[in-house]
Amino acid sequence: MKRSPRLPVLFALASSLLGCGAPLPPGQVPNEGLAPTSAASAAPATAPGSAPGHALLLQASACWFGGMWSDAEGAAPDERRAGAEKRCQALVARLYGADDRARLDEVRLVSAPVVDRLAAEIDRLAGQDGVDGHRKEALGKVLRAVAAAQRETNEAHVAADTVKQDLKSHEEREALSRDETLAVKPLRAHAGLEALLRLDAGELTAEAHVMGLMCAMDRMELARALPKHLKVYAVGDAYQLVFGVAPPSVPEDAMAKLKPGLWLAYLTDVARAAGHAVPDKATIPREREPWAWGGVLAGFSDKLKADVAKLAAGGVISRVTRAITARLDVEWAEIPSVAASQRTMEEREEKARKR
Repeated sequence: MKRSPRLPVLFALASSLLGCGAPLPPGQVPNEGLAPTSAASAAPATAPGSAPGHALLLQASACWFGGMWSDAEGAAPDERRAGAEKRCQALVARLYGADDRARLDEVRLVSAPVVDRLAAEIDRLAGQDGVDGHRKEALGKVLRAVAAAQRETNEAHVAADTVKQDLKSHEEREALSRDETLAVKPLRAHAGLEALLRLDAGELTAEAHVMGLMCAMDRMELARALPKHLKVYAVGDAYQLVFGVAPPSVPEDAMAKLKPGLWLAYLTDVARAAGHAVPDKATIPREREPWAWGGVLAGFSDKLKADVAKLAAGGVISRVTRAITARLDVEWAEIPSVAASQRTMEEREEKARKR
């Protein structure tokens, strides 16, 4: 089977470095976060003087969101993994009083006992604070919603990475292998994501929605390099939740092939719904795909910007969100040149074929 032409490194990075960044199980490689931007600040994960319950919630979130959070804090590319690790180690020390490797793995895996301990501590701290006291219940809601979405993301990462590892030693194909079939369920799981995106947490609702959007963007990273069936499974439910576009019907037989052109047509529909339609002048599939992918990224930026207005000015989440949207806007601005490059490459290859 003929392989699809690979997109330039720039576009590959645009799609792969926008993930939620949730720490993965031991042995897995976490996302490295976004490329540096001038909008990223060097603020700590929890701002000094924050209400204590809310500060602990942000500390846990900063650990779970991994490289993406590191980037938003201004960390250099080669420092993001170490920064994410340090945040998780600090959380372990905060909860258990020691740097325990087993505890660290439990924290990174968002285990139920860790979440319960966090919830109890946040509740205790909030109950003693004048700012957090009235939103104690909301803090607990956000914590559990973020934890559920992150746990869901971890499982999807493991499934996707297993398939990608298989593809390194086999001819890429659209028919699903046994591992690909097993990946369908974790890739399609979205109950945690949906709950986070739709959570009503009073004054913390916008914060929860931002973190839900960050997790939804991770589905784009999961889709990269997956067979066409799994691309649909990886992003379909997230795109429907965020942009209202239902995923296309795929064969019920997991070993069947996806209809040619269906993936690009679907991505094009999502970009249109996100408010950034593929221009009519883009007529070659290789040219249309970066436009479609970039349009979805720009749509996420729009959604995040709408939430920024509802966040506490100068707060941690506000700064993280602004850093992410700045990077997304940079990627969107570069899409025209990426698409033009793809068109030129296709035209040159077509001429070579006719010689």
